[in-house]
Amino acid sequence: MDRSHLRLAFLIVGVGLLLVPVGSAADEAAIVEVYEDILLPDQDENAIFDTFKKLRPRVRLFSRGMLDGDFGSADVDWVRFEGRVSLPLPVSEKLVLSPTISGGGTSYDFDGNRGFLNAGQNPGSDPFDDLYNIQIRLGGRYLYDDDWAAVGAIWVSSQYEDGADFADAVRPGGSIGVSHQFFEGFTLIGGVGISEKFDGGVSVAPFIQGSWKVNDWLKVETEGLGLEATAKVSDSLRVSLFGGVNSTRYLLDDRNDGPGGVGEGWIRDRRLPVGVGVEWRITKRFRLHFDVGAMLDQELKVIDEDDDTFDDESLDSVAPFASVRFEARF
Repeated sequence: MDRSHLRLAFLIVGVGLLLVPVGSAADEAAIVEVYEDILLPDQDENAIFDTFKKLRPRVRLFSRGMLDGDFGSADVDWVRFEGRVSLPLPVSEKLVLSPTISGGGTSYDFDGNRGFLNAGQNPGSDPFDDLYNIQIRLGGRYLYDDDWAAVGAIWVSSQYEDGADFADAVRPGGSIGVSHQFFEGFTLIGGVGISEKFDGGVSVAPFIQGSWKVNDWLKVETEGLGLEATAKVSDSLRVSLFGGVNSTRYLLDDRNDGPGGVGEGWIRDRRLPVGVGVEWRITKRFRLHFDVGAMLDQELKVIDEDDDTFDDESLDSVAPFASVRFEARF
């Protein structure tokens, strides 16, 4: 690796990160999942340029929760559960397709002033109910040679409040990009994501994801709109530092508030977690990962059916969170 390669790599990363729109209307979560599957599966390899024979079906179960979130007059706890199953299908020596289904739910507990966030609910009731999401996706990659690959995906997703119309929340989307290995251990994916806007239009947003295996024990990679650094302590143990922004919109059940009300609006849940993680590779097939950290910020924004901000509230102070993830590779 010479200095010119290194300068070029960091220039591309810097420009790319400036292009990524935080909270873009494009399906941010879907893009993150697609290229997390392709680019960032292992500490010891960049799978996009690895042989397809190493690709394996995967099952991932994940849970994260936050305690005592201080939203001023209300304290908020939440817990999220999600699962994902993917099945890579090698079509040829250069082409692989990967169908995936994922889904999850987040349950909130509000203590204190339930009217701290005006979401158009009846006075005294919780501002919103449990939030759910499901996605069906088909991703793929085509290897041009040892350093270049085309990647892409199409998906249909639905993110909605308990009681909302599942079909009204359905949004199609897709992405296409190019991956290049600039030098051994350093790979970038750049492209565009396209999805239906929440107000019915079409959103086109650029994105970039990357992975850099600095040496035999350290790897730095993007994680959506964030970064994660992972150190290999032993063959079975990894430790990591991470931070970034997570943002998701959910369709609200119709409040029937008439003019000036929320109507069939949305709630956007945006979070800024930082933390440390430990991963135990129990066997070649099974992995267990634990995270603890601080939620530096969480914003709950209510958006009415005209796509205008109706109300929003944010954490007044840092709150603790913890998560656990189990992964099986068959």
